[in-house]
Parts: sequence; C-alpha cells; structure tokens
Amino acid sequence: RSLGPLAACALSAPPHMSARKRPLEVGTTPRSVAAALRSLEDGLPWDDVRASWQYKQRKWVEDTLGLENGGEADGADEVVQIAKLTRELHQAIKPAALSEWLRPGSLPLAAWRKRLGSGS
Repeated sequence: RSLGPLAACALSAPPHMSARKRPLEVGTTPRSVAAALRSLEDGLPWDDVRASWQYKQRKWVEDTLGLENGGEADGADEVVQIAKLTRELHQAIKPAALSEWLRPGSLPLAAWRKRLGSGS
C-alpha cells in the first residue's frame, strides 16, 4: 500500500540537520517509510529529544525494524503502525528542534495529526 505525499511531509528533517543526515528519497511503501523514519531518528542529536526518549527509544527502534523487515503487520495495519511510530517520534523531539509547522499549537500540526489518525 502506498502512503503518498504524506510520508515525505512527515519525514521532513529539522532544518539544523546536515544534508548528509537528511533522508534523500522516501519511497511510498510502509517498509521504505519505516526505513526513512529510522534514518531520521538515528540522525537526531540526543540534545534534540526529550529525556524520556532514552527509555522508549529501544522499543521504538525494534518496532520500526520489525516493520522495515516485513514483520507481522500487513496492509492497512502497516499504515496504522507507521502513523503510530511517526507520532511517537514526533512526541520525542523537543519543540524547539521541530520545523515551525510541526510545533505544538500550529494549525498545520493539527491537520497532520488528524491525517495520521491520532484525532488530537
């Protein structure tokens, strides 16, 4: 199943990241989006994530790798899992490290969350 342009928007790297660390191309399959999410997370400096991420990061990486390697999720379940992983990573990043349109209180953020299915 294809995720379309939402995947590219959701995976835009923070502006301070070097071009070398930015995902250059994101495919539209859940596996390729999971790989891009993992690449994005791997490129984040620890200073840009909340302290609580150190306790959640290992499970998040395991879940992402499971999806990337074709785990048990299939079809629509993969899309739901990608949305969950994307929300978790977004919540782990400190607001100051996010692009302006993804910061709390932003109208585009509300639309983005709704499209990810969080309803918040």
